[in-house]
Amino acid sequence: MPELPEVETIRRQLEKLIVGRTISSIEVLNPASFRADPNGLIGKTITTVGRKGKVLKIGTGAIHNLYIHLKMSGRLEFRVKGQGLKAKGELPKHLRVSFNFDSGDRLLFFDQRKFGWITDDHTVLPQGIDALDPELTPAKLTEILMSSNRPIKTVLLDQSKIAGIGNIYASEILWEAEISPLEKGRALSRQGSALIHSIRKVLSEAIEFGGSTMADGLYQHVSGEAGNYWSRRRVYDREGQPCRRCRTPIAKTIIGQRATYWCSNCQSNR
Repeated sequence: MPELPEVETIRRQLEKLIVGRTISSIEVLNPASFRADPNGLIGKTITTVGRKGKVLKIGTGAIHNLYIHLKMSGRLEFRVKGQGLKAKGELPKHLRVSFNFDSGDRLLFFDQRKFGWITDDHTVLPQGIDALDPELTPAKLTEILMSSNRPIKTVLLDQSKIAGIGNIYASEILWEAEISPLEKGRALSRQGSALIHSIRKVLSEAIEFGGSTMADGLYQHVSGEAGNYWSRRRVYDREGQPCRRCRTPIAKTIIGQRATYWCSNCQSNR
């Protein structure tokens, strides 16, 4: 599932490509993927492209704003006028929704597994504070940690607490902070500053390299290119390989039914 760095990469790309464009029509090929009235968006001009956590927000300067969650396999692709879909009557595989602009360009929503969605319901936005929000201060993070006796890995994944961090980057953040993923959140109340630093460092680096495209290739930029952070990851999906800091073999454990990768030496319990 695309996490904050992947969604932020897409947001920045879309901001350059679709802001100022007017929607001329919307083709909904899978009704479950588009949970809004397309007629209410015809003639509307896109004014903003925002994000909270893993959810994109497409603003039209009206009440009809759209929220997009890519879930496991959703992706957005921008095609300029003349870059056809396929021969007449033959649609690209996994195409679910097509936004057609008056310029002749298109924004396409593909979703292999059909878990992703587009909606105009603002209540789908995550309740937690965005992981890169400046208001996520050490004091705020300490408050979050003190409220939980769950493992810190689980706390980082809780979108009602902190929005945007998923399984890949939770492991990467904890390795960067030298914190065991098994440590209870409440026990880390004095490490808010170090953890904030690691969150910002890892997520910012991942955005810089365009996010992580795994072997399945499901996540792509809106141009179809792959993200380049995957080859730079420190622990995620590196079980048995040497830690990039101390050379201890990376361990794998299950926390909250999710695979967790960590170094048992330099992330030992404190």
